Amino acid sequence: MVPRKTLTFLGADGAGKKTLVGQFVWKMGPDMALVERLEKNNIRRLNEMQPFMEQHGIEMPVDLSPHAYHVIGLSQEPDVAAWVVDATSPDAGERSSRGVSFVLVKCLVTAKREAAGIDQQNVQTFFLILVAIVDLRHRDKINWSEPDFNAVASRFQGLDCLPSGTSIIPVSGFEGTNLVDVPGDIVWMNQSPAGGEVKSGVVLGKCLADLLY
Repeated sequence: MVPRKTLTFLGADGAGKKTLVGQFVWKMGPDMALVERLEKNNIRRLNEMQPFMEQHGIEMPVDLSPHAYHVIGLSQEPDVAAWVVDATSPDAGERSSRGVSFVLVKCLVTAKREAAGIDQQNVQTFFLILVAIVDLRHRDKINWSEPDFNAVASRFQGLDCLPSGTSIIPVSGFEGTNLVDVPGDIVWMNQSPAGGEVKSGVVLGKCLADLLY
């Protein structure tokens, strides 16, 4: 049987988690039974998909690899946790970076280590920082630049609470950019000389799906 992993999207209110989740599930190709059920219940917007599925107890599987599949949901002990940051926030993610410290240390990694009952060094949630454009009101910033991304990413680089190997990547929940494919038309997202080399946590040249394999 293919292993199951839990993927949880977290972040401050208004960061765009629902839109991002809906876009990601849609990009990965939901089965027809789910599509028909969404249409029957008049679920037309991406940000309505996650609340509807949670309300009705419908799992959101995402098939990414022959070695494992991911189920998107809320979990205190996720295998993968993705923190969503609003790239258009006036404070360039400063408040969000403070919030991730509390959530990660208090609720996620600590809970998982205690549940496992083993040494802290041997258990670790794979953590991602998604710097996202998700809101239609900021449509003029959809084609945001490398400086926009770097300004937000710098808020998270060097945080002591982040697990080793945490990746920081740019995505767009509104357009689905860099979720399942690296965009060929955005040059700076493809500039990593090693095809995805990590530098201070920032990953370019790889999309979200690539990091979950």
